[in-house]
Amino acid sequence: MRSVVCLKTVYSKVLIEDRKIASVPVVLQLRDPRHTYWRYGVAGLECVVECHNRLAGEIMAHYPEALDPQEYDEDSEVEWLEYWDDTYRAYFCEGNPIAVEGKVLVPHGYGIVPYAFGWARATPRTEASKRYRPLLAGVADTLRALDIYASIRATAAHDVLVNAWAVFSDQYGHGSRELDTGPDAINYFGARIRFRLCREGHCPRT
Repeated sequence: MRSVVCLKTVYSKVLIEDRKIASVPVVLQLRDPRHTYWRYGVAGLECVVECHNRLAGEIMAHYPEALDPQEYDEDSEVEWLEYWDDTYRAYFCEGNPIAVEGKVLVPHGYGIVPYAFGWARATPRTEASKRYRPLLAGVADTLRALDIYASIRATAAHDVLVNAWAVFSDQYGHGSRELDTGPDAINYFGARIRFRLCREGHCPRT
């Protein structure tokens, strides 16, 4: 089974006001992708809309003018909708916009859409870090083998095309034993033989 993991990253107002600089002042919220709708464009994620039910008492505690206490009990559920893009956010409750400081569209200041999506395989684990398995995890061993194979081929090509031995001797080619260039061959050089190792076009004398 393939699943979608939705993560929302927002500032933590409490940490910012308490000046707890030792902690990162952000909150990572794991959102339910079944209640989340997103749209991708040419430049990436354009906007995200969340729509789910919340308790009326919770809404009235944060936004007193959003609901009429005479019509809704604190334990009743109401429809909550959030809209986020790279510049603005907007809240709606029961289809009605919620004004924050007199504005329905509020600049959030993040500069991006504060959501991230990942496609993975679902697991029966309850821990947040183990609830899903990335799709690429299944090919990790194959990718590692391909890397080793590519490294072997690159090394072999480098040794064949770049490295070379240049042997200079007064006796070479005049009745002396020729060099054995076969696989695993060992050649012994006399005291008067001078040789240079040529690598990448440079031949330092050794």
